[in-house]
Amino acid sequence: MFISDNKVRTYLSLIGQRTKHQMDQRLLPYDITPQQARIVGFVCSRQREGTIVCQKDIEEAFELKGSSITSLLQGLQRKNFIARRPDPDDERRKIVTVLPKAEELMSEFEVAFREIDERMMQGITPEQQQLLIQALEQMARNLA
Repeated sequence: MFISDNKVRTYLSLIGQRTKHQMDQRLLPYDITPQQARIVGFVCSRQREGTIVCQKDIEEAFELKGSSITSLLQGLQRKNFIARRPDPDDERRKIVTVLPKAEELMSEFEVAFREIDERMMQGITPEQQQLLIQALEQMARNLA
């Protein structure tokens, strides 16, 4: 059975917009853009895994050119979210590390996402949540 109206797309879009708005509001006190926050999250996540992150890794992960990443990273460095230093093994490479301010931001994001997830799932049983996840996974596979 196929539902021919656009309710699925409408609600997925609405949920995405509302989630983005709430996260943007949480970013305001940090004076950071959503794109910068995603980069901080990427570096922080890799650093927590014990992985060294170079500027080139960020370029590849975000599919951005060197000059765009350099500009974003310079902004993050000025705001004390990250530090960049030459790789001792290859002076041409820049190693990127997060600073305590970035860790604080990531902690805030983890709390914010948990709160949003809990609000989204209010009134939905665990069984319904599992069915929803399965349906969304299938939809993602269908569009790949």
